[in-house]
Amino acid sequence: MSTWISVGEAVAQSIYSHEHIYHLARTGKVKSRKSGSIWLVELESLKEYESRMKELGPQKFDPTRDNTPI
Repeated sequence: MSTWISVGEAVAQSIYSHEHIYHLARTGKVKSRKSGSIWLVELESLKEYESRMKELGPQKFDPTRDNTPI
């Protein structure tokens, strides 16, 4: 079952700022939806993204790696 939370709640439960979570939502890197003027983020998707970024470490900045959207 999906847990949808506001960006404010997502900030409290992740290592990312408001701006970065908005960016992830707008670019489709995490599952999200907009309800009126409020962005909602699927918590599990955000946690999976956070985990993938931790696994990649410095490689996430490597311009020579495959640029497939994460």
